[in-house]
This record gives sequence, structure tokens and C-alpha cells, in this order.
Amino acid sequence: MPPNPSCHSLRCHEPRATSHESDMCTLTHRYLAQHYFLDALDLHFRFRTHWEDQPRKSSRVKTFIDLLMACECMLKSQCIMARITLPIGHAYSQIKLLGHNIDKLSISAEKTFPSTVHKRAQEYFSAFDVGLRYSVDAHEYFFPVGSPQQANRPSYSSTLGNKNWMDAAESVVTELIEWGKTEFNGEVDDNIEHILHHEVELEAVIRRKKGPGSN
Repeated sequence: MPPNPSCHSLRCHEPRATSHESDMCTLTHRYLAQHYFLDALDLHFRFRTHWEDQPRKSSRVKTFIDLLMACECMLKSQCIMARITLPIGHAYSQIKLLGHNIDKLSISAEKTFPSTVHKRAQEYFSAFDVGLRYSVDAHEYFFPVGSPQQANRPSYSSTLGNKNWMDAAESVVTELIEWGKTEFNGEVDDNIEHILHHEVELEAVIRRKKGPGSN
């Protein structure tokens, strides 16, 4: 749920903006960042629910992608909060340009929220791509037939097939989520006008960035 704006010290310093306008700007960024945080919670929950019960290696790869996406969402949440001095449209555009790239997202988040977790996010997730959710891509990546695995790719046995490695990878996401729990404390803004303003603004920004014919 949207937090109380008084619980956070960051403000959007737009030229000639009033205090009320600054708070509104900050809150819109927080709404978007919290959406990413909630996505991360859902994805991490799905990972924990299904990881031990997957019947095939390709199924485990799909579930690992949930963990990867949870990491990505938390980094995007931090990156949005790092850009509260920018108009929300500009901030969202910059995050979209970073794409699914864990390295770029981690480096960007590190500038405002320095932590060893960003280096570990790169260590455990940057070698993988969300496209591995497709079985054919997962097999080509981890289990190629008729040719050796590419030298620059980590093996399944040393990563997803290794419990210690997986525990360490999940700990990255857990630590990022803990940051989110302190940032988005769940207090409710009961001002319906504020809520509608931020939701409408976010929807307008997202529609503009998608453009006609976007997926």
C-alpha cells in the first residue's frame, strides 16, 4: 500500500516547485518504485514455493528466472528512488533503457544506495538472461547437444545445481527485499485525490513510453 509521505526525508527539488509539488513528485516516484518492490515479493514467493518441487532441470531454470527477475525488480526500485529529482517520465525512461541488464542496474543503484549486495547481484545474476525461461534457450545455454558448452558460460552443476550457490544467490534477493521493507513501510495514504493523481500520472507515463504498437 502507498506509504505516508512524511516517513521519508527525500524530496524532489524541481526548480521553483512548491513544497507540496515536491512532495507530490516524490510520491509518484515512490508509487512506481513500490510497484517494482511488490513485483519482487511476488516473484520471490513463487521461487520459494516451486523451487524444490520442480521435476526437470529445465523447470528449475524457469523458477530460477523468477529469482533473477525479483533481483531485477528490486534494483529497478532502487534506481527509481535514486532519480526522484528527475521528472517521473525521465526517470522511467532511464530505467527502461537499462533493460534487464543486472550489471547496469546494479551500478546505477550503487551510486545512491551503496552496498556490497550490488556486486553480489552482478556475481550471481549477470551471466543469465530472462530468455532462459524458454526451454529451448535453457537447453542451448546449459545442455548443448553435439557441441561443448561455451567457455564463458557457467555450468548448471556449479550454479543452479549447487545448493550453496543457490542459497547465496537467494540471499542477494532477500537482502534487497529487506531494503524495500524499510523503504516502503506499508502505511496507507487515505487521500483518494493523491492516490488517483499518482496512478493516473504513472499510467500516462507508461503509455507514452510504450507508444503505438508496443508489446
